[in-house]
Amino acid sequence: MHSPIALRRVSIAWKLTGFFFLFGVLLSYAAFLSFGRITTTIALRVGTSIAANAFSGIFTDRGESCVANLAGSPNERLVALEQRMPFLTSHEAFTGLSLYGRAPNGRWIRFFKGFDGFIDKALALPAEADALDTLSRRLVAIRLGMVHFVPRAVPAFLSLPPGADGTEWALGADVDATGIKDFIFDNGGETALFGFLLAALSLVLGRLFARRFTRPLIRLAGAADEYGRGVGPALFDGARRDEIGQLGRTLSGMAEEIERRRAETEARMATMEAMNRIDKAVLSTSSRSELLTRVAAIIDGTMKSDAVSIALRDDDRGGWSIGALSLADDKNPIQSAYQPFVPDGMLEPGLGERFSGYCEMPIRDTGRVIYSLAYDALSSEEGLLAASPLRADGRYLGALIVIVGREGSLSADERRTFTMLADQAAVALRSILEREAREDNFMGVIRSLSRAIDAKSRWTAGHSERVSESAVALGEALKLSADELDTLRTSATLHDVGKIGVGEAILDKPGKLTPEEYEHIKLHPEVGASMLEGIRSFEPVVPAVLHHHERWDGSGYPSGLVGEGIPLAARIIAVADVWDAIRDDRPYRKGYSLADAVTFMEEQSGRMFDPRLVEAFLAIGSKT
Repeated sequence: MHSPIALRRVSIAWKLTGFFFLFGVLLSYAAFLSFGRITTTIALRVGTSIAANAFSGIFTDRGESCVANLAGSPNERLVALEQRMPFLTSHEAFTGLSLYGRAPNGRWIRFFKGFDGFIDKALALPAEADALDTLSRRLVAIRLGMVHFVPRAVPAFLSLPPGADGTEWALGADVDATGIKDFIFDNGGETALFGFLLAALSLVLGRLFARRFTRPLIRLAGAADEYGRGVGPALFDGARRDEIGQLGRTLSGMAEEIERRRAETEARMATMEAMNRIDKAVLSTSSRSELLTRVAAIIDGTMKSDAVSIALRDDDRGGWSIGALSLADDKNPIQSAYQPFVPDGMLEPGLGERFSGYCEMPIRDTGRVIYSLAYDALSSEEGLLAASPLRADGRYLGALIVIVGREGSLSADERRTFTMLADQAAVALRSILEREAREDNFMGVIRSLSRAIDAKSRWTAGHSERVSESAVALGEALKLSADELDTLRTSATLHDVGKIGVGEAILDKPGKLTPEEYEHIKLHPEVGASMLEGIRSFEPVVPAVLHHHERWDGSGYPSGLVGEGIPLAARIIAVADVWDAIRDDRPYRKGYSLADAVTFMEEQSGRMFDPRLVEAFLAIGSKT
């Protein structure tokens, strides 16, 4: 859980400045300590020289016998020694003056003035003995420690001249370690000024060094922040040869890898989106030409190519059918109906075989036909052709071909996208081919059914197929969609399916039908509709079959619909049905001449038929 109080970010430069300042303060404290130690040691070294001269003058016999006999002698020699060293006896920092001696192979003994006027002795303490042992290597032994602000006395030892037999001598005194504290109190102004100047110098130098050190880090952080927020490119300085330069180069490498992966992800997402759009096109498109044109346009937009073509292999004809062609240049649109056939003989030898696998080649090497097509797309002689086979269920269907206006090969990502789209295009092509096969089978069943109905009477043989052809021609003149034309074709073929329940005697009757017979034959639209409405594939055609005998003025059957209330497909079939009926011979009359048939249609315009449909039907040149 985040705190409601947002903490202000502290710059690393100020952190480093603080570290430098703290280092300066500690350095000034260490300087005071060193000053105290050095001054004390110098004073003791000077005192050692004076003490050595005084000791030599008073103690002429400094051998082992002196160590043995000194205790119990009068204090005068120690008093005389003190008087010869006024720098110790007169300075309040030095107290507890003692003389130390050690015979060869003996132990250190401390000699001091006794209260009874005679010199006393005692064994040196272990700590004193350890310090005295170091005098063989130096003149002064002192242990001030690091605590200079707590009042205490620390021992100091001065080396004295030894005896002729090697007897060692030393002078000991207690030194007051509060000298630095006293120095600060006695020189408060100067000490404060010195401390302030040293602290200020530490702060200024720390700030300068911190800024110089952190400036490249700040630039790296700023560049990383801008790149992270997406407001700037990855500009990480990697020119330096130190660790910061290495960090910049590492960040640059990471940013390049991120950009590469992002571009790869975007390309894959675009490919998946294109494949999804191809799937949707399969579901929403019924004709092969429309589907392939849409697929080519989707691939063209995804590949950002200059031209995309779907070439379908036709082994029966020995060549290639250009199923779709999409150009990136809007000034040169290629209509979906543009599907030329290219025989194998027009291609360069071996080129067709290369299309059966993935291949790339400069367009100048593709031969006259493809080179001409590529030149129209690029308006240039430079470019690349790439082809990927279209295969489904092990069957070779053709090739997907793209043309790009640059030299060199496709990148690995482009190749992957291209082959994935080719596989998806093959799936779409397989779907439309399977749909066409199902529709062919479906239409075969319908034609067989309509022929069976027409065969009930020799006068109506071929009637349903002729009505279907005329109705589709009229629908094309009205610019109906492919789906609407397919529904119209099926409806027209099955419009008289209900007559399967009408006897041949009525259908072939040479004279006029009785009212009962006419009522019976008027039932065939409803009988046909009831036969088809239970079959899902036939549901779209039911309205046209049911209402193809309705009249524009409302006098038709079975529902008496009027004008635009009659389904358009039913109105179209009505025109085609009556036209074929009056032009053909019947058992009760001869067929109309062309002129008489046209006159009849014009007279019935607005009565039996939709006037707009009659005008369009007669304008397209009706079939005889």
